[in-house]
Amino acid sequence: MQEPIYKIVVKTLQGLEVVLADELKALGATDVHPVKRAVECRGNRELIYRANYEARTALRVLVHLHSGKIFNERDLYRQAQSIPWHQLMEVDDTLAVEATIAGQVIRHS
Repeated sequence: MQEPIYKIVVKTLQGLEVVLADELKALGATDVHPVKRAVECRGNRELIYRANYEARTALRVLVHLHSGKIFNERDLYRQAQSIPWHQLMEVDDTLAVEATIAGQVIRHS
């Protein structure tokens, strides 16, 4: 079975986007695109770990797991339940969630 390739966003300080892009390419990232205070790329799980430990200009490594439209709280829970968590973590593992939400639908974030 082939290892999955993830869409990754690596955050950095303003002005270091090109430096970080070069670091990620050297670590094996593909489809590398500097954006404002971050670099978007693709890579496998090894790249995610190596970027966390070896990229000197990386502040945070974010992995895109899912996207979808949410119109109410039920949609949020259904979509969260549709993610194959068992492939990503064990039952005893912990997960930190950080969200930035803007809009009228969810007001108690």
